[in-house]
Amino acid sequence: MSISQLDVLVVDDDKDLADTVSEILTEYRHTVRVAYDLEGAFAEVSRSCPDVLISDLNLGPRSGSDLLESIMRTHPRVRRILMTAAEPGTWRALMARDIAQLALRKPFAIGALVDAVEG
Repeated sequence: MSISQLDVLVVDDDKDLADTVSEILTEYRHTVRVAYDLEGAFAEVSRSCPDVLISDLNLGPRSGSDLLESIMRTHPRVRRILMTAAEPGTWRALMARDIAQLALRKPFAIGALVDAVEG
């Protein structure tokens, strides 16, 4: 059972994964927008700030931590979730600095995704 509808922005340069996450969260009745790079993500945020931001750590030549840190500073109420296949040492430092509030280690279960978003 889903909580009230949330506006979620998914950012990942892996288009298949980003689109799959979008489809899953849409099935849970959330409004989902997708960006495949940092520029697209910043454009989406400038149009409308999401309730939840899910970002990959490695976005091609750029880092999702840049996006998460910017959102932390400008929109601190946004729930910031990091998606990554990286080892925990890489992303635990980001969480310790509150840049990301939660981390989803790829591959992750649908239930873990939904819990992170709705949590």
